[in-house]
Amino acid sequence: MPLHLHPMDSFGAEITGVTGAELAEPAAAEQCRAALDEYGVLIYRDLHIADEDLVRFTRLLGDPMMSRTREHRLGEIETITLDPSKTDAVLASYRQGNFHWHIDGATLEIPQYRGGRLR
Repeated sequence: MPLHLHPMDSFGAEITGVTGAELAEPAAAEQCRAALDEYGVLIYRDLHIADEDLVRFTRLLGDPMMSRTREHRLGEIETITLDPSKTDAVLASYRQGNFHWHIDGATLEIPQYRGGRLR
């Protein structure tokens, strides 16, 4: 699998040359873990990763947190939508704030070691 690491000028690195399914393999996840330890931030542009592969990749990096809302069929994935027909109407309204400023895990008693956003 041709996983390529491109250090960025300001901070972090970009991972290219790998599909979402390939990321869910132990060897690729280990390479990503090592790069995350070295660069602190990794960017995966246009990965188009399937939900199952995202959960598998996450589990290879560590123990995922379960979603509090349990709206998604996979408990590790939180549904983020503004559509009240797809979520609780109060949550849909509350999530408007995600478009202005957002950070995950800021209120956890034990901070997350790794966090990320894949799309």
